[in-house]
Amino acid sequence: WVIVYSRNFSEEFNARKFASLAGVAPFEISSGSSINGGFHVNCYSHKQLKGIFHIAAMAAIRFNQQMKEYFDRKKTEGKKGFVAMNNVKNKLIHQMYAVVRTKTPFNPEYVYKRAA
Repeated sequence: WVIVYSRNFSEEFNARKFASLAGVAPFEISSGSSINGGFHVNCYSHKQLKGIFHIAAMAAIRFNQQMKEYFDRKKTEGKKGFVAMNNVKNKLIHQMYAVVRTKTPFNPEYVYKRAA
């Protein structure tokens, strides 16, 4: 499903656009300075794709130690369960696109080298 809806990871899709299609990208609900509804996900997302990523996120939290730590960190920040789960889904999509973009296998011990 991911390959089909990303059009084989074509250039017109990036991780943010795909996250929006899958319904895991948060959008701010506001109108001017008086109405602030916070951040919500789009209700017009692809439901089957969102469900697939939900199952993948549950498995990642259960079996991947880094994702479990990320989920627990979001929960201790005060986020609710489904918001933290949505963050995990978004992180999975971004990791997937990074692997495809760099054409290297996923390395769980990879540490990003920041510019000094």
